[in-house]
Amino acid sequence: MEYKTDKEISDFKEMFSESRLHIIIHTFLWAIALYTMLSFLHIDIVYNVLGLLSIIIFILIITRKATGQHYMIYSWICLACVMACGVAAGRLIYIEMLLPMIIYVSVLDVISFTRVGKKTTNAKLMNSNKWLPRLLVYGRSFKTGEPVVTKGYGDYLWYSITFAAIYTAYGKTIGLVAILAIIIGVLINLIIINRIYKYRWYRGFPATVGPLGLCTILLVILYII
Repeated sequence: MEYKTDKEISDFKEMFSESRLHIIIHTFLWAIALYTMLSFLHIDIVYNVLGLLSIIIFILIITRKATGQHYMIYSWICLACVMACGVAAGRLIYIEMLLPMIIYVSVLDVISFTRVGKKTTNAKLMNSNKWLPRLLVYGRSFKTGEPVVTKGYGDYLWYSITFAAIYTAYGKTIGLVAILAIIIGVLINLIIINRIYKYRWYRGFPATVGPLGLCTILLVILYII
């Protein structure tokens, strides 16, 4: 396989070394926030209202023009909205529906990173200079203070839906297993990226594969037993 140039590898390595740190931090903060929310808040109407409000706020923010630091601040607000919306949706999904849904999302995500899927909505958004910056969650660089790209809102949305649905159906213990599966899946993704980014064909990696893949295995095990 053909490798990228030394400069390309060096540039990506520098960017990835900081990006993966923020991805890990955000994932743990996401996990703590959602597990705490579902453990202490049990009123359906509150989740439904928060879900509706989050959609309105999210749309208002991503349609605004922003640059630099504003992207970072807006992304955190939008991430909270995505989490609220994902939990509200996940609590309403029957667990029997969840497995085919996350398999479909994972497969579609993989396809969108290939030539075959270049016309999918996800691929078009990833290639859009207008919309891609608005659909990403940013960390704050510990070195320069500038925004650091992490994941897309869609990834966190499906993490939240999957976790909320499993937690609602099976309770705290299995919910904790599910959230640990998502965290481990994120780490597996980062390990894979670290192995393959040097190759010329690398253009990105679907963030749902590891987390939703492990949740798929968890659901299959739960169905069997």
